[in-house]
Amino acid sequence: MPYVRLSTDRPVGPSEAARLRRELGEAITTFSGKSERWLMTELCGGCVMSMAGSDEPCAMLSVSLFGEPSEQECRAFTARVTPVLCEILGLSPARVYVAYGHTGQWGWNGDNF
Repeated sequence: MPYVRLSTDRPVGPSEAARLRRELGEAITTFSGKSERWLMTELCGGCVMSMAGSDEPCAMLSVSLFGEPSEQECRAFTARVTPVLCEILGLSPARVYVAYGHTGQWGWNGDNF
């Protein structure tokens, strides 16, 4: 049950959104037991954002997971998605944050797992 939310000040048009969804769908398999089949994405482009007091292009990727990922999985995911975000959105890697959250409770289809 992964949920990935991308916020960026860069525009995200239909072609960028399709590429991002595809790449995130492949990258989510970095986490044991996770697949694109359960992945929900939210892509928010054109946000008003700043980082380190600068309005240079930036992005925040929030990853929410059912269950606790390992540090190794998180590092591998960050290493995998950062270059993709930089290529698609024209960002510097130093202007991308990736945050991880996890829970033991996740609802779906009117019930919880």
